[in-house]
Amino acid sequence: MNLTDEQIKSIVVKAIQVYLKNDKYDDVYIEEKFPSAIMVAIEEEREKLKQPSNISSMSQGSRSVTYKNTGIGKLSDNVKSLLPTPKNYMVW
Repeated sequence: MNLTDEQIKSIVVKAIQVYLKNDKYDDVYIEEKFPSAIMVAIEEEREKLKQPSNISSMSQGSRSVTYKNTGIGKLSDNVKSLLPTPKNYMVW
């Protein structure tokens, strides 16, 4: 899949909006307040897009490679740690 940087950024910003569950966080607010989270998420999305989407692992002789299939637009714990706690999130 060949996405432009702007398309990847749009996906990342939307994923952050969904994660935060707060209507006050529009695109502009997210881009102003969470640039580090956006940068990390964009780099992670680029890496995901480089991986073959229809292969979960490959083996050749004694070597094997396993791809982590987290899906595009799914925020990692690394990105979530750079964001505030989502609205209505309860810690027990």
